[in-house]
Amino acid sequence: MVSDKARLPFLADLRATRLGIVGIIGFARSGKTQLLALTARLYMAQPEISKLACSAPTHVATSNFAASLHHLGVEIAKETNTPSPLVLRGYAIKTEIAAFIKIAARQSRGAEVEEDIIDAYKARSRWSLNPSPCEWLFQVVGAKGFSLAASDLEALRPLQCSVETDRKFEGLLPFVAGQISFAEVGDYTPNDVHAEPARQMVRRLLEDIVMAADAVCATPFGLNQAPYAVYYLAQGFAAGAGDEDELAFVLYSMIGGRYNQAGWEVASDLNGQDHPVTLRKK
Repeated sequence: MVSDKARLPFLADLRATRLGIVGIIGFARSGKTQLLALTARLYMAQPEISKLACSAPTHVATSNFAASLHHLGVEIAKETNTPSPLVLRGYAIKTEIAAFIKIAARQSRGAEVEEDIIDAYKARSRWSLNPSPCEWLFQVVGAKGFSLAASDLEALRPLQCSVETDRKFEGLLPFVAGQISFAEVGDYTPNDVHAEPARQMVRRLLEDIVMAADAVCATPFGLNQAPYAVYYLAQGFAAGAGDEDELAFVLYSMIGGRYNQAGWEVASDLNGQDHPVTLRKK
């Protein structure tokens, strides 16, 4: 927990910023990503904020920030003996479904299957297991080589209990254990239980994990796609990373999208390089 001595000045500074935007500026490799991750963690420690939608204009920057925030959260949890925040690096949901099926079907190869998976949002890049919704789902279902740490249980324990006790998942668990094929999942579901098709079941579990997350990190485009858009629009705060021009695009995509719903519009023309991004009342 953050002490009042640190918390109150932080909240006062946050309220004083225009549109709640906090700028972190520095030269290359000056520690901006780490400082942004620490700032994001401070945001998440406030009861009135709690959850964050995080973004960067490139997939590399988004992944780096997600890794930094996840690592920082784990380290703080160890030091304070508190639950670590559930941080996700969001990829296209159909990529997450495909990854889950492929990895479970090739259990012995584990994360090496990453080489076979290309994210739908990343034309020239590949998907990464850590810390994707797919990885968290493997921990929830107790797949071989994956397990939820004690500090992770708070956010995902209810979902894990549901998977362990709800009979509609009786076909999914043997698939994850490598005992049956994915095509056989429906055959192992009890006849008296109304269950979704196997692929839809996996999708639903992944969506539940996204909504349970404390921080979702995705590109601006990704945050506007289901299920991340539902998470993003449900949260009141966002964090972005990038250089001057890149961050303008992030703010345009993230903040512009939110404030359009609240009766605001973006006044800048990114195509004309009219920076910085500004908002005005419609």
